[in-house]
Amino acid sequence: MQSIITTTPKPLELITDLNEGKVGGDVYVSRASSYDNRSNLSSTFFKQLEAYEGTDLGRQEIYGEILDPENAGIVKRKWFRNWPAQKPTPTLEYVLVSYDPATSEKTHNDPTACIALGVFEQEDFATSCILLDAWDNHLSYPELRRKVIEDYKEVVYGADNTFAKGKKTDLILMEDKSAGISLIQELQAAHLPVRSYNPDAPTRCKG
Repeated sequence: MQSIITTTPKPLELITDLNEGKVGGDVYVSRASSYDNRSNLSSTFFKQLEAYEGTDLGRQEIYGEILDPENAGIVKRKWFRNWPAQKPTPTLEYVLVSYDPATSEKTHNDPTACIALGVFEQEDFATSCILLDAWDNHLSYPELRRKVIEDYKEVVYGADNTFAKGKKTDLILMEDKSAGISLIQELQAAHLPVRSYNPDAPTRCKG
């Protein structure tokens, strides 16, 4: 018999496949919540847990649920639609670029990830976003700093040279962890429109 023991059951491919019975033959899953260990933890700790009740993060971290990655994120895959090739490209009102810096540039760690979104108005869906760019790479701190500055200076154009009418980045979101902590300070000192964010902050959700 083989056992896998985990504290935070993130929906990695192996974990989800085992949980859904796709691999491994007979699989038995046992979980316990943080409240089951109340006698060994401080009352202050459980007071802090109250902020995460009713959130996806709470379901995962407190109760040990294995969340479906398709439904666990703030942005859902089903919200995405292909932009019709015959439809004129929109005029962007706002461009946002978000970075998730890696802990280091070592390839065995998660890479730095980036997504660029353009906000525009359309009659049938009101305020919408269009995906302009997305990438991930293992970058050293100097390489990441240079890449962020280059991205900021880049003007958004389309194939017809009218896309967004030469719109530049309005806001840079940087995760306030790992290399992002120092990078935020450097970019703010250089007067770039950067704002820090913490994705682990509790977000209320229904269900």
